[in-house]
Amino acid sequence: MEWLRNPSNEPRGSDLYENISLLSIVVHGGMGKTTLLQHVYKDEITKEFDLKMWVCVSNNFDVKKFIADMLESLKKNRPRLEALAALHDSLEEEVKFKMFLLVLDDIWEEDGEKDGSKWENVLTPLACGGFGIKILVITRTDSVALMFAKVIKKEEEIVKLEGLEEDECLHLLNSHAFAGVKNSPDDHKKLRSIAREIVKNLLGSPLAAKVIGGVLKDKLDERHWRTVLESNLLGQNSNNSILRLNYIVLPNHL
Repeated sequence: MEWLRNPSNEPRGSDLYENISLLSIVVHGGMGKTTLLQHVYKDEITKEFDLKMWVCVSNNFDVKKFIADMLESLKKNRPRLEALAALHDSLEEEVKFKMFLLVLDDIWEEDGEKDGSKWENVLTPLACGGFGIKILVITRTDSVALMFAKVIKKEEEIVKLEGLEEDECLHLLNSHAFAGVKNSPDDHKKLRSIAREIVKNLLGSPLAAKVIGGVLKDKLDERHWRTVLESNLLGQNSNNSILRLNYIVLPNHL
């Protein structure tokens, strides 16, 4: 929020991207990064911008599709233009002399050098905007943040989001595991003790806490909960593994 509020402190020069400020949010999947940034995106402070764009980036990154996504975010309808040059011209026309906020959500890296070249194709038409442009990159890896900083020739500015504190994660897990249970918190003491052990393997991930809470809710018995605790998948500290556990414990007919 402070970064959005404050103008860039970098000296203005002759660089193509002198009017653009970049901030990268680096965090593992399932930590709630998109949810958090949606709150920021909708905040009153963003009304200071002439334009706002939020674009989700797919694994199969395509320059033309991406520019079309930006135009759709601005104009609320998808352009029919096919040629890259025409898309560039249309985007330049929309952002020219405007101060805008661009959120790039969940960017993955495939090939650093090749990706850098692709992103230059995307960012070049944005440079014709006014002073005070902000680009907020949401990614899972430091390497993507570094690649962006290199492309627009800025010092890397990275915020790393950590997971929930253990007690907060436990509270979230319990709220799902005991959803609809009317007994007092003093009941199920053994289960609550097992839950505390489970949470130590979740790295503070809200997604993992919710998913595992749902798995535990299926059977409020000690054997089932210990099976989850002793699962090899939990020890892998991966959201994909935790989601796989959710699948494994489904009833056979599902």
